Amino acid sequence: MEDALRLAASWFLDLSNSTTWGTPTTIIRFANQTIAGLVGCAHAAEALGDSALMAAVDTGIGVFSARAQASGGWFYEPTGLDLAYSHEVQVPDMADLYRVTGDQRLLDMAERWLGILSLVTVREPDGSGYIGMGSASARTGGSVPITDAFSDARDRTAFTGELLPAVPGFAAYRPSVSTVNTARAQWAASTDPIVGRAKQNTSPRLWMHVTANAPLASAADRSAALAALPTIASSRFTEARTGVLGMQFVFVRRPRYYLASLFGQRASTRVRNGSQLLWHPTMGTTIVGFNNAAVDDDFWGTILGDGVDEARATLTAAFASGGSPVAITGLAAVTGDFSITASSATGIKTVTDVGDTGFTRTVTAPSAGTEQIPLLLQHGDALEWLGSGSGSPTWGQNSASAATGLCLTRSGVKMKLKWGARENVTLTDTARTIFEDGDRRQHLLRIPHPGALTLEVAFSS
Repeated sequence: MEDALRLAASWFLDLSNSTTWGTPTTIIRFANQTIAGLVGCAHAAEALGDSALMAAVDTGIGVFSARAQASGGWFYEPTGLDLAYSHEVQVPDMADLYRVTGDQRLLDMAERWLGILSLVTVREPDGSGYIGMGSASARTGGSVPITDAFSDARDRTAFTGELLPAVPGFAAYRPSVSTVNTARAQWAASTDPIVGRAKQNTSPRLWMHVTANAPLASAADRSAALAALPTIASSRFTEARTGVLGMQFVFVRRPRYYLASLFGQRASTRVRNGSQLLWHPTMGTTIVGFNNAAVDDDFWGTILGDGVDEARATLTAAFASGGSPVAITGLAAVTGDFSITASSATGIKTVTDVGDTGFTRTVTAPSAGTEQIPLLLQHGDALEWLGSGSGSPTWGQNSASAATGLCLTRSGVKMKLKWGARENVTLTDTARTIFEDGDRRQHLLRIPHPGALTLEVAFSS
């Protein structure tokens, strides 16, 4: 076994293998796989008491830190962001590696990852958990949330707790010690039979990481981490994050909403570009796009009659404030009104004019099309067609009307979407939900237009 471990570690730590390590001028394309190999080698070095092998791991960590993470903070999967791989696989393994090595470079990478994670996810005000920019995930289904519901049997991020003493912000994405202790006490007291897991319905991390007993935050420390989340701590900022392929994440927080968008070349065929996620501090998420494979109706964008849309094209973005261009590196200084112009080879161009109470999305296209908006509706939402529209749509049902707008009321706040001219619009129910209770379901609002559309989105408070 010792010979096999040494042989495997020697093979893996061969830095000339560009498939695993990239090159001095290229990136590591599947970060979660490379970090897993490093963890294995570190544990082997620890078990064998092999200082030379541990030194090789140290060298590997340096190469990983230089090639596996975008300047914007995400880990390459293969070139773009992937929430599931990075949050549930990559970072817990990195925390495992930190436990063995104590390497500061791992903490630096974790800090940068936390910076982007806290921008591409938003916390639902009812405490269900987090909803992410599903359309931006490059490899796995982006509709999977980060839930607050805790169970050891599915705690794939358990080892992330190892980072908590040094990076306390991760407490916002982990359960508190009181939550864990309560859940374990309830499990121990239950008289229900224990059912074995079916094959292919488990993860090695559930027995490797949960049993390692990584640190947990106190309820107070977790509350502090939640309060420090950027969308909660501040009601006004503009942030941008960039990476390879000209990818540009743009995050706009204004007093009444949060809008997250992605531009540039797509990291994979799963990724959809453009505006993707709209959140309100009281209403929670109202619009979110997904990235389901072989599905062409789960994202936000204009779709032409021949099926062409800008969301699945390379989008070039330009920014302006007060009539003057603004470089993406200067967006952080823009805290008032500004505009985002996105264009592509499809001929579809959008201009998003950002204000404090809402924004206006102006679409121009080479031919007639349909604006598709993925509303995330909840039971109890009140919906009303505006203008001369008839009837009030309801959750889980299809509706159609000649209307000039739609009003969504939730938690005492109104979000109005107004497109001006009366159009024969539809609201279509889908089977796509978020969280286990199925209460949040994606419904598609479709607004036909002749090649030009001005959509106003405004919040009442």
